[in-house]
Amino acid sequence: MFKKDTHKNTCEQWLLFAMTLLKIPYGISNYRTIAREGYAYVDKTRYIRVLEEYSSPFVVLLRPRRFGKSLFASVLNCYYDIAEKDNF
Repeated sequence: MFKKDTHKNTCEQWLLFAMTLLKIPYGISNYRTIAREGYAYVDKTRYIRVLEEYSSPFVVLLRPRRFGKSLFASVLNCYYDIAEKDNF
């Protein structure tokens, strides 16, 4: 079991460590740029299979602004691009 102070210090240390290694991709919606320049990225490729198995011919992404819709479209573009096959 964690002591309250120890857990807080561990979280703060991890946060400082992550902030020094990863850049925040604020306003960047190009997957290639994020992947090649070492920005922080949460991998959403597991949802590609869900989209492929979706029975409707149209998919609507209803998310608030700044929620990664364009970035996910860029990931899909790179995923299905034959020239990018070695990156996936």
